[in-house]
Amino acid sequence: PTQEQLTKLAQITGSVRYIWNYFLDREIKEYASNKKFIFFNQNSQDLTALKQTTQWLNDIPSTSLQQTLRNLNTTLKQSFGGKANKKGFPKFKSKKNFNASFTLAMVNSKQNVRDNAFYISKVGDVKCIYHRDLPSDFKTCQIKQEGDRWFVVLTCKKETTHLPKTNKTTGIDLNSKEYVLSGGTRHIIPKYLKENQLQIKELQRSVSRKVKGSRNRRK
Repeated sequence: PTQEQLTKLAQITGSVRYIWNYFLDREIKEYASNKKFIFFNQNSQDLTALKQTTQWLNDIPSTSLQQTLRNLNTTLKQSFGGKANKKGFPKFKSKKNFNASFTLAMVNSKQNVRDNAFYISKVGDVKCIYHRDLPSDFKTCQIKQEGDRWFVVLTCKKETTHLPKTNKTTGIDLNSKEYVLSGGTRHIIPKYLKENQLQIKELQRSVSRKVKGSRNRRK
């Protein structure tokens, strides 16, 4: 993304965080008073009213705000789905979280995919490197930040392909260094963590010297 687009993406992730925290706070207060939740349908109506008094929310893709309410709805139902499974309320989202994201609905290959860019509502065509052939039937996507990089994660349904049965069995002998198949094939188990310990230590020391919340720490 360009610098202008980065600013816009930051505004969207900040607005999504605001909506999550705003409606989570309402749900917590409602549950404390009445042992009930407001849930998506009423929250969605209240979001429309909130956008009339909070004008900057109108500059944000509406589907990303709606999807935030759906995510909150799902999380609440999972957390309080049964007496034995109560996990408590989800956490509020912090500004210090550099790995932000938001979800867009009503997207498709014709409307959003360009030759070397991906169209994001309210942001425009963002230059994009596609590292594989894209599915044509996606309807939602997640715009995801990891450090100083941004990714598009597409979601689609795919039919399960069943492989033909061979009626054969394979044994696996597993140890700390390798695993061996019963046919004699050996595979060395990579030790990525062990091999990168020195680099990890150097990076951790570098991060510890950076000011919390600073741009250098984010990098």
